[in-house]
Amino acid sequence: MNSCKIECSHDFYLKKYQLSNPKLDYEYILFDEGQDASSCILDIFMKQAASKVIVGDTHQQIYSWRYAINSLEKANFKNFTLSTSFRFHQDIADLANVILGYKMKLKIIPPETKIEIQGKGNSTQQRSYAIIGRTNIGLLYKAIAFIKREPNKSIYFEGNINSYTYAEDGASLYDIYYLSVGKPQKIKDPVIKKMFGMDELDEYIKATDDIQLSMMRDIVNDYGNDIFSIMSDLKSMHLTDQERKNADVVFSTVHKAKGQEYDTVELIQDFITEDKVNEHKDALDGKVKEKDKKKRPVDIVKINEEINLLYVAITRAKHKLLIPETLVTSDFSPKTSFIEILKIPKTPDVSGKLLSSSEELSQTIKQLKLI
Repeated sequence: MNSCKIECSHDFYLKKYQLSNPKLDYEYILFDEGQDASSCILDIFMKQAASKVIVGDTHQQIYSWRYAINSLEKANFKNFTLSTSFRFHQDIADLANVILGYKMKLKIIPPETKIEIQGKGNSTQQRSYAIIGRTNIGLLYKAIAFIKREPNKSIYFEGNINSYTYAEDGASLYDIYYLSVGKPQKIKDPVIKKMFGMDELDEYIKATDDIQLSMMRDIVNDYGNDIFSIMSDLKSMHLTDQERKNADVVFSTVHKAKGQEYDTVELIQDFITEDKVNEHKDALDGKVKEKDKKKRPVDIVKINEEINLLYVAITRAKHKLLIPETLVTSDFSPKTSFIEILKIPKTPDVSGKLLSSSEELSQTIKQLKLI
């Protein structure tokens, strides 16, 4: 990269800039979104002679996978707390407080911590409608169900629509399709390419509890050869960036929705749940069932970020939030109509709760997509 033989990445030129020890000729520097700073950017900021201010929300840290650190904790500055939001109503603030309470249950933050977000928003508009998911594939599943039900609606995907066919580990929906039809030469993902068929994929999903692969498999099983025409339909209904404000529905992952706000927000079911939090608490307390002893130990950093992701998604709503019942605590009851709790259809095989295994989650999302 330094000799221009290959294209320079953002990480490369940022590191090169840091090592040059830049001096920024400003009297004041305001560093926003400080909870998602990289060590590199924080180092540049801290070395400046200016009066420095960092603004951020610890509970919105969702980029640890990009080596982000919470500069609010790294910088030894005097703290001032802003606990009031003028975006959403108090009902949504109450739910956000409940979700952040998971951190006290898991002792991520001290149990005696007072979390009291106040909602002073008073929006009555209902022009923008967004469906937000935790994962690309969960959102794609919902979008496919939506266009089957509403073929004349216009849609918009935050970010590149093509990115929604990929799981976080890089596997593509098309990789799973080509595995299902016996065309390994067209598979790009190295892990999927080594598999001999869908039975081996099923075994891999069961062993790894990979939720996103499980959902991709279900999409392939449900739609088969129609996947290509479905993706074509999605793209034909997709508005341009300039037309975004005219979309009937905006689809977005929570990462792409960060910094955005919408009048009405509907969440899909692939976020962390109270059941999962309780399962992690039992594991941390040493209360592990025999069948779960071989599971990987609890990654508290990852769990903290999963809680943050749900919190960020909830707080994108300005007027109304529609949320699956599995994503709220059993004792939460909204006081007004600003929150609508979506009931999950019950079947003999699925309890309706979002459980820990990818198989159960996949079945439940298949039910929820029809709501």
